[in-house]
Amino acid sequence: METIRTLATRPGHRRSRRLSRATVVGGALLLLATLAGCDRLAFTWGGTVAEFGPVATSTGWTDVDGGFRHTCALRSAELYCWGENEEGQLGIGSTDPASTPQRVGDGKTWSDVSVGSAHSCGIRAGQLYCWGANDVGQLGIGDGPGSPTPVRVGQSANWTAVTAGSGHTCAIRSPGQMWCWGANGEGQVGNGNREQQSWPTVLITASHTWTDVAAGALHTCGTRSGGLYCWGDNAFGQIADGGSSDALEPKRIGTGTTWDTVASGNYHSCARTLASDLFCWGDNGGGQVGDGTSGNVRRSPAEVGAGQQWTGPVAAGDAHSCASTTGGALWCWGVNALGQRGVVLPQQATTPVRVGSEGGWGKVGAGNAHTCGVNAGRLWCWGHNAYLQVGDGTTINRFLPVTVGPEVDWSSISTYSSITAVQRTSTCGIRSGELWCWGRNTYGQLGDGTTGTGRDHAVRVGTAEDWNVVAMGNGHACGIKADGELWCWGRNGDGQVGNGTYTDRTTPARIGGRTDWTSVATGSRHTCGVAGGVLWCWGSNVSGQVGDSTTATRNAPTAVSAPFSGWTSVSAGGDDLAGAGHTCAIRSPGELWCWGRNTSGEAGLGAVTGTVVPLRVGAASDWKQVDAGERHTCGLRGAGALWCWGYNASGQVGDGTTTQRTTPVPVGSATDWRTVTVAGTLFHGGHTCAIRGGSGQLWCWGSNLAAQFGDGTISDGSTVPVRIGTSEGWSRLDAGGGGTAGTRSR
Repeated sequence: METIRTLATRPGHRRSRRLSRATVVGGALLLLATLAGCDRLAFTWGGTVAEFGPVATSTGWTDVDGGFRHTCALRSAELYCWGENEEGQLGIGSTDPASTPQRVGDGKTWSDVSVGSAHSCGIRAGQLYCWGANDVGQLGIGDGPGSPTPVRVGQSANWTAVTAGSGHTCAIRSPGQMWCWGANGEGQVGNGNREQQSWPTVLITASHTWTDVAAGALHTCGTRSGGLYCWGDNAFGQIADGGSSDALEPKRIGTGTTWDTVASGNYHSCARTLASDLFCWGDNGGGQVGDGTSGNVRRSPAEVGAGQQWTGPVAAGDAHSCASTTGGALWCWGVNALGQRGVVLPQQATTPVRVGSEGGWGKVGAGNAHTCGVNAGRLWCWGHNAYLQVGDGTTINRFLPVTVGPEVDWSSISTYSSITAVQRTSTCGIRSGELWCWGRNTYGQLGDGTTGTGRDHAVRVGTAEDWNVVAMGNGHACGIKADGELWCWGRNGDGQVGNGTYTDRTTPARIGGRTDWTSVATGSRHTCGVAGGVLWCWGSNVSGQVGDSTTATRNAPTAVSAPFSGWTSVSAGGDDLAGAGHTCAIRSPGELWCWGRNTSGEAGLGAVTGTVVPLRVGAASDWKQVDAGERHTCGLRGAGALWCWGYNASGQVGDGTTTQRTTPVPVGSATDWRTVTVAGTLFHGGHTCAIRGGSGQLWCWGSNLAAQFGDGTISDGSTVPVRIGTSEGWSRLDAGGGGTAGTRSR
């Protein structure tokens, strides 16, 4: 997200400190990609750095390739790149790095992409484009500077395949001509000499029948008429001819005529035959040849995984290799010091080790020390990530595959981050009617039938496609489906799930038999909802937050005391220390009522005395929305005036002071606020975020000690609203504990 660099001079704003890159992407916004054509993107930020993870990756991914420190991929014929960008190799018009996929231009006809060390090339509607560094002529546009945007190579429009090496490039043109250019000190261009070639030069000696090509660091391999050929550097046996002399022209490997596809890493290569047998050769210092040995050089092809049917893509990195077998099972071997094989252990494998248990892997691309693959149209990456090349919005090395890129069409999102004795941060969201959750799973709050194992990416909850709204509490969650049914799950020690028990639920449980639920709110340890205009609450009631005139815990929906009808919406607040909390709700035609704990004025009743029954807040009847936090509350009135009250030590009330407010006070004079969300924790302080204006601007205030603002800083925060970035299109917000979540259009 864009950073407001004038925050420190704004009235009421306290001094902040800029986060390092690694901290920014972990503790602030995750999922920063903005993909063209998206309707609503999901974002989470703040709270516990390690607890948030990316939401489900978008579908439609078809191709991916990893380079030295950057990655490019195709999605629905659109091109995206991310990672290091010092030479403009991402093609996005700048040299700024990108932690998540960035759209390259506006073309929608890309069919192939290949990533080199500091340059990239791709084919769009048969035309060849390259971008990035050009210090050795690797862009094929003559001598001169590189380009941070794609530059067309020649005028031909019949290119079918391209491969980018460390400093050279090769491509195939219909009906099968091979062209190469760039660095040529080891003969990797294959034109019979060692002179640098700044323009494409055709391989005359074997033209018109090439079907596949792969460029390594200093060598190249290709297939034609079923034969396998290699040329260039041979110091590590890359030419597979049994010797060590460079080959300045394509040199045939053996006499076989059934070679199908080839992949080249830095100093080794792998190729598959039509019979689905796999062979590798070259540098084997880390076991990347896969024949059960390591620390040596293979100067002729060695079979990998004899007896396996290698039917899918093959990929080769610096010191690791990957390939898939029948059914799409993915296997990798070689070095794993940075997680490039997609497994935690072992750190080195000289024979194939399976990546997970899923099948269906399609295209796989191996970078220097990271790997990416496409599975069922979704993109996953893993391995070295210091240069953002994994694309998950962090610089954390990933030893297991993580999803890349945000999903669109998020219609509801809710998060809760709490730091007490145990860290808990969980988020759920609804995408196209599907329910997805991620983060901490101590009590089964992710709803996927498990407990204890957190998720660093979104997991689908059940198979239903008719979810309308979701609310996340501190360890439990509830959602309403399109037919008006209410379902809850997760932590239930205080009956907050509402199914008549005190046993935690790891999957959604239907609450009662009603089909007219219209609103639900989850506090720290209690829940409330509206059904048929009647307000119901359950769970912890130590502060009277259930509103039934008692302080007795309720494990099933209990109607609040009078008034009994006319309720339209509800919000539940509180903390985890003793199950204390308060509740606020709106009743037609716009009356605001609150009850429960009020030690800091959070109920807005003009005193600090709590109540076990609903009491009306003031005489106004134009309240449109209310949101209750741990110890403060905010709401919207009329056309869009914003009011807040309660605990204010961090400036979360937003009136420019840190004075506790026991009745609602206006936040500035603006009347175009659209929605507001509040949260707070004992350790983080409280914060508030709201959306303003017809364009959907994001504003936050209060504590920023846990990066709750999402502006890339950790600071004391602000006592008045501060605009966050310059992006617009924000439509929904939810804050819980020390974290915030929201949805935004492109």
